Amino acid sequence: MPSTTPKLTTSHRPQGPAHYVFRVAGHLDDHWSQWFDDLTFTHEGDGTTTLRGLVPDQAALHGLLAKVRDLGATLLSLDVVPVHGGTGPASLPRENQAGGTRADCNQPARTDQEGNDS
Repeated sequence: MPSTTPKLTTSHRPQGPAHYVFRVAGHLDDHWSQWFDDLTFTHEGDGTTTLRGLVPDQAALHGLLAKVRDLGATLLSLDVVPVHGGTGPASLPRENQAGGTRADCNQPARTDQEGNDS
């Protein structure tokens, strides 16, 4: 009997360092920045906090996601923009740009089955 577990699409999965942009509900105090591996915090006008920074690998990303969970914050979205050049703050994306990948955390994951017309 074939497995009924849906498989997530992996059209783009950074293997090395990448810039990530997390958006969480509420305004996190700036003192949490160090706990979040010195990600840059921006308090948005809509009552959310945007965390931006370079994440070295998937293990570090999972660690940051665990910290969001442990803090009890609601993750609203996660954007990734692969590193193609500079790594300083000026190279961090303010919004999702062409070539980036966005995960909307309020939507169910897309499966391979949904992308097939056959």
